[in-house]
Amino acid sequence: MPSPSRRIALLAGSLAAIGLLRAEDPPAPAAPSGADALPAALPMSRYEKMLARSPFSLPTAATPAPTPPPQPGWADALFINAVMTMGDRKVITIASRENNERFILGTGEKANEQGIELLEVQWSDQVGQTRAVVRKNNVVATLLFDQNAARPGAG
Repeated sequence: MPSPSRRIALLAGSLAAIGLLRAEDPPAPAAPSGADALPAALPMSRYEKMLARSPFSLPTAATPAPTPPPQPGWADALFINAVMTMGDRKVITIASRENNERFILGTGEKANEQGIELLEVQWSDQVGQTRAVVRKNNVVATLLFDQNAARPGAG
């Protein structure tokens, strides 16, 4: 096999023969050999800005998920699982963090078997910010979505 400099000369001759290289073009530099085969490394300072803030990282939430307001003891483990409108009624699914129990409540309905009644749904255009006002034994509580429990595989 010819040496690197001989291969370059052969390539230059071939290019000149087909008209892609003119005689007045300067010859290509000889290929480096041995330790000079790799270019010198650039200083790390060149990459400091990119290391501090990667252009490939995913954006993170600017604000943490809201903390639910203090609840009466019976509502501590409850959260909104789903909200929907059916005709003129608002319907929610409530879930429990303790026993994974779920039940459905609708506006205008009497209290369910657990004695919980839906009083109002406070809609929000922001994901996870809709609230439900519920009552049990004349004690009112406001329930929120639980973003952690809503993730697949959670709970």
